[in-house]
Amino acid sequence: MVKAFAAGTKISYSSASKDYNGSYSAQRQELVEQWEHYTTLQQQFASRFKRPIYERFVRMAVLTNKLNLPKNVDRATLTKAHYQGPAMPWIDPKKESEANERNNRAGYNTRSAIIRSRNENPIEVEQQLSRERKREKELGLVLSSNAEYDYQEPQTEVEDDAT
Repeated sequence: MVKAFAAGTKISYSSASKDYNGSYSAQRQELVEQWEHYTTLQQQFASRFKRPIYERFVRMAVLTNKLNLPKNVDRATLTKAHYQGPAMPWIDPKKESEANERNNRAGYNTRSAIIRSRNENPIEVEQQLSRERKREKELGLVLSSNAEYDYQEPQTEVEDDAT
Protein backbone atom coordinates (compact mmCIF):
# COMPACT_ATOMS: atom_id res chain seq x y z
CA MET A 1 0.00 0.00 0.00
CA VAL A 2 2.86 2.38 0.77
CA LYS A 3 4.38 1.77 -2.68
CA ALA A 4 1.03 2.52 -4.36
CA PHE A 5 0.63 5.64 -2.24
CA ALA A 6 4.16 6.82 -3.11
CA ALA A 7 3.64 6.23 -6.82
CA GLY A 8 0.32 8.08 -6.82
CA THR A 9 1.66 11.10 -4.95
CA LYS A 10 4.99 11.27 -6.81
CA ILE A 11 7.10 10.90 -3.69
CA SER A 12 9.69 8.20 -3.29
CA TYR A 13 8.83 4.95 -1.55
CA SER A 14 11.74 5.30 0.87
CA SER A 15 10.61 8.81 1.83
CA ALA A 16 7.03 7.65 2.44
CA SER A 17 8.00 4.49 4.31
CA LYS A 18 11.20 5.77 5.95
CA ASP A 19 12.77 2.52 4.67
CA TYR A 20 16.23 3.39 3.36
CA ASN A 21 17.53 -0.16 2.96
CA GLY A 22 18.63 -1.55 -0.33
CA SER A 23 21.62 -1.70 -2.61
CA TYR A 24 23.48 1.39 -3.74
CA SER A 25 22.13 0.95 -7.27
CA ALA A 26 18.52 0.72 -6.10
CA GLN A 27 18.86 3.75 -3.84
CA ARG A 28 20.59 5.74 -6.57
CA GLN A 29 17.94 4.85 -9.16
CA GLU A 30 15.13 5.86 -6.82
CA LEU A 31 16.86 9.15 -6.06
CA VAL A 32 17.45 9.94 -9.74
CA GLU A 33 13.82 9.18 -10.65
CA GLN A 34 12.50 11.22 -7.72
CA TRP A 35 14.85 14.12 -8.39
CA GLU A 36 13.17 14.78 -11.75
CA HIS A 37 9.96 15.64 -9.87
CA TYR A 38 11.85 17.90 -7.46
CA THR A 39 13.61 19.64 -10.37
CA THR A 40 10.27 20.34 -12.08
CA LEU A 41 8.90 21.89 -8.89
CA GLN A 42 12.08 23.94 -8.43
CA GLN A 43 11.82 25.29 -11.98
CA GLN A 44 8.17 26.22 -11.49
CA PHE A 45 8.98 27.97 -8.22
CA ALA A 46 11.82 29.92 -9.85
CA SER A 47 9.79 31.00 -12.88
CA ARG A 48 6.63 31.93 -10.96
CA PHE A 49 8.10 33.39 -7.80
CA LYS A 50 11.85 34.03 -7.71
CA ARG A 51 12.40 35.41 -11.23
CA PRO A 52 9.57 38.02 -11.17
CA ILE A 53 10.65 39.32 -7.76
CA TYR A 54 14.30 39.50 -8.78
CA GLU A 55 13.50 41.26 -12.07
CA ARG A 56 11.32 43.86 -10.29
CA PHE A 57 14.00 44.39 -7.66
CA VAL A 58 16.70 45.04 -10.28
CA ARG A 59 14.45 47.34 -12.34
CA MET A 60 13.54 49.38 -9.26
CA ALA A 61 17.19 49.59 -8.15
CA VAL A 62 18.18 50.90 -11.59
CA LEU A 63 15.23 53.34 -11.83
CA THR A 64 15.89 54.81 -8.39
CA ASN A 65 19.66 55.02 -9.02
CA LYS A 66 20.35 52.72 -6.07
CA LEU A 67 22.41 50.54 -8.40
CA ASN A 68 25.35 52.37 -9.90
CA LEU A 69 26.23 50.54 -13.09
CA PRO A 70 29.49 50.92 -14.99
CA LYS A 71 28.95 52.35 -18.48
CA ASN A 72 30.13 49.16 -20.20
CA VAL A 73 27.44 46.96 -18.59
CA ASP A 74 24.76 45.72 -20.97
CA ARG A 75 21.53 46.56 -19.13
CA ALA A 76 19.68 43.82 -21.00
CA THR A 77 21.74 41.23 -19.09
CA LEU A 78 20.96 42.56 -15.60
CA THR A 79 18.00 40.25 -15.05
CA LYS A 80 19.53 37.16 -16.64
CA ALA A 81 20.17 35.29 -13.41
CA HIS A 82 20.79 31.57 -13.02
CA TYR A 83 18.33 29.88 -10.66
CA GLN A 84 19.30 26.61 -9.09
CA GLY A 85 17.65 24.54 -6.42
CA PRO A 86 19.33 22.38 -3.82
CA ALA A 87 21.95 19.90 -4.95
CA MET A 88 20.96 16.27 -5.31
CA PRO A 89 22.36 14.44 -2.27
CA TRP A 90 25.04 11.84 -2.70
CA ILE A 91 24.36 8.29 -1.63
CA ASP A 92 27.99 7.19 -1.92
CA PRO A 93 30.28 10.24 -2.15
CA LYS A 94 33.31 8.16 -3.16
CA LYS A 95 31.56 6.53 -6.12
CA GLU A 96 29.90 9.73 -7.26
CA SER A 97 33.08 11.77 -6.94
CA GLU A 98 35.00 9.19 -8.96
CA ALA A 99 32.24 9.19 -11.60
CA ASN A 100 32.41 12.99 -11.83
CA GLU A 101 36.17 12.82 -12.28
CA ARG A 102 35.89 10.16 -15.02
CA ASN A 103 33.13 12.08 -16.82
CA ASN A 104 35.18 15.27 -16.69
CA ARG A 105 38.33 13.57 -18.02
CA ALA A 106 36.34 11.88 -20.79
CA GLY A 107 34.71 15.15 -21.80
CA TYR A 108 31.17 14.10 -20.86
CA ASN A 109 30.86 16.90 -18.31
CA THR A 110 32.63 20.12 -17.45
CA ARG A 111 34.19 21.15 -14.15
CA SER A 112 31.76 24.06 -14.01
CA ALA A 113 28.74 21.81 -14.49
CA ILE A 114 29.99 19.42 -11.82
CA ILE A 115 30.60 22.29 -9.40
CA ARG A 116 27.13 23.72 -10.13
CA SER A 117 25.55 20.30 -9.56
CA ARG A 118 26.88 20.54 -5.99
CA ASN A 119 25.20 23.94 -5.68
CA GLU A 120 28.46 25.89 -5.77
CA ASN A 121 29.57 28.80 -7.95
CA PRO A 122 32.44 27.72 -10.26
CA ILE A 123 34.05 31.18 -10.25
CA GLU A 124 34.03 31.32 -6.44
CA VAL A 125 35.48 27.80 -6.21
CA GLU A 126 38.27 28.67 -8.67
CA GLN A 127 39.08 31.86 -6.75
CA GLN A 128 39.19 29.94 -3.46
CA LEU A 129 41.47 27.30 -4.99
CA SER A 130 43.77 29.99 -6.36
CA ARG A 131 44.02 31.69 -2.96
CA GLU A 132 44.64 28.35 -1.23
CA ARG A 133 47.37 27.32 -3.71
CA LYS A 134 49.10 30.68 -3.25
CA ARG A 135 48.91 30.38 0.54
CA GLU A 136 50.14 26.76 0.49
CA LYS A 137 53.15 27.84 -1.58
CA GLU A 138 53.90 30.75 0.79
CA LEU A 139 53.80 28.38 3.77
CA GLY A 140 55.76 25.64 2.03
CA LEU A 141 52.89 23.19 2.31
CA VAL A 142 52.94 20.20 -0.01
CA LEU A 143 49.48 18.66 -0.32
CA SER A 144 48.25 15.85 -2.55
CA SER A 145 45.37 18.06 -3.74
CA ASN A 146 47.87 20.25 -5.59
CA ALA A 147 48.58 19.03 -9.13
CA GLU A 148 52.14 20.32 -8.90
CA TYR A 149 52.80 17.80 -6.14
CA ASP A 150 54.27 14.61 -7.58
CA TYR A 151 52.61 12.03 -5.36
CA GLN A 152 54.44 8.73 -5.02
CA GLU A 153 52.82 5.68 -3.48
CA PRO A 154 54.71 4.64 -0.33
CA GLN A 155 57.10 1.80 -1.03
CA THR A 156 56.69 -1.25 1.13
CA GLU A 157 59.74 -3.26 1.96
CA VAL A 158 59.85 -6.61 0.21
CA GLU A 159 61.28 -9.42 2.25
CA ASP A 160 64.02 -11.37 0.61
CA ASP A 161 62.89 -14.97 0.06
CA ALA A 162 66.49 -16.18 0.20
CA THR A 163 66.85 -15.49 3.90
